[in-house]
Amino acid sequence: MTDNVTVLLPYVKIDDPHLCTDAHALLVIRRLLFPGLLHHDGTRGYGVLAEKWDSRDTGKTWRFTLKKGRSFENGKELTAEDVVYSLKRAADPSVAGQLFTVTYNEYFGNAEIYPEDRYTVVLKNSQPIADLEELLPDLAILPKGWNGYQDGAGAGWYRLSAHDETSARLERRTDAPFDRELPQSLTFEAVTEAADRANHIMQGKAHLALDPPTEHIDELIQSRETIVYGWDTSLSVIFFIECRAQPFDDIRVRQALNYAVDTERLISVVAFGHGKALNGPFSDRHFARDPQLRPYPYDPQKARELLQQAGLPNDFVVEVHAPTSIPEEGPALARFLANCYQRIGLQAKVRLHEDRSEYARKITAKELHGIFCFDSSPLSSYKVLHEKLDSRFGGVWWQGYHSDEMNSLISQASATDDPTARRNLYQQAYRILHNEAPWVYLYQPRRFWAVHNSFRITDRDFDDLGFFNIE
Repeated sequence: MTDNVTVLLPYVKIDDPHLCTDAHALLVIRRLLFPGLLHHDGTRGYGVLAEKWDSRDTGKTWRFTLKKGRSFENGKELTAEDVVYSLKRAADPSVAGQLFTVTYNEYFGNAEIYPEDRYTVVLKNSQPIADLEELLPDLAILPKGWNGYQDGAGAGWYRLSAHDETSARLERRTDAPFDRELPQSLTFEAVTEAADRANHIMQGKAHLALDPPTEHIDELIQSRETIVYGWDTSLSVIFFIECRAQPFDDIRVRQALNYAVDTERLISVVAFGHGKALNGPFSDRHFARDPQLRPYPYDPQKARELLQQAGLPNDFVVEVHAPTSIPEEGPALARFLANCYQRIGLQAKVRLHEDRSEYARKITAKELHGIFCFDSSPLSSYKVLHEKLDSRFGGVWWQGYHSDEMNSLISQASATDDPTARRNLYQQAYRILHNEAPWVYLYQPRRFWAVHNSFRITDRDFDDLGFFNIE
């Protein structure tokens, strides 16, 4: 593998490693510097800094045993004291979340966390949280008393040697144990436009580029200059429905909004064929998804009948909101849905929002009305259910949906240690969500890396570097 590798990202930012985020461009760099206790692929966990872990007392007590021989960049051995410090720091209410992301404080901010011995950490929570391992992959482990990047980075395979607002250079640590060959250095450069990132790769100006233009993936695949690596994300591209307001509090109206969308054509036209239709709120990488359910079929006649049964007036206007970025296809999705709804007799008005942060704020403040384009990104099934659909929590993204039965199933699942029994409970909740349709379920997108053909990299190399399976 090439010793010095240049990687193009939409943006580069070196920030507090405990900032809660699901931004791929941030996590690509963070995981190389600050690995967590474990990695989770949506269905099971894999040890990174932890050798083993288990939960007891119906998910209230967790014990983590660390791998021995791991050290931080400053040479200090990784011990339980560092993990306790990191967990408590991440759960501090002063630690922020990006774009209204719910922080770790919500999940174990009041837990008792202590070292049982030099390499064992115990976390005792007042409430069951059998899904804790799903929440931990992006929780950076720092050396105790960490005071910023001047104190060095974490226990990763790289150290940060230089950075500014548009670039970051990482150098391979020679003292970090790893049984695979990795590049000596990684230089991350910010190139905002997807087309520019792809052109730089084709011209041999860089080795890898995240998120080349989706509409040109097939062209890049056929090019002699490039190799394309893709993966199915854990994203769910959906529209929140304002369930708290009439007529969207009627299950028939919400189902009609799903039946009216020709999802397969939408994937072809908007996602250029690079996606899978959703059968509910989760991707096929999520623990709670029920694979036996079929996505809502395109049935405009069924949609019209449901609207008639609900007594919806013909002149009812549904506002279709979308940001102009994150997801980038937001405007195209809004227009596509508006056309679908007009075909079943609804009046549809597209409302686009250029300020992505303000758009998110308005949704969380419940200032918008209608349906709202979003991409639900947490790989943790519990996190999605708790923050977006459980009416008892009433999270920032919750839009008024309520089901006592589903809430009860979430509670039972979060207190169930056995993974098979817990999955069964979640799938029961999932079937309720499929039927009651609090969201318009669209698709699970694929994402891509474009690679210059002079650079030899394998799927395992991508996994080792943490470039796959982040979202």
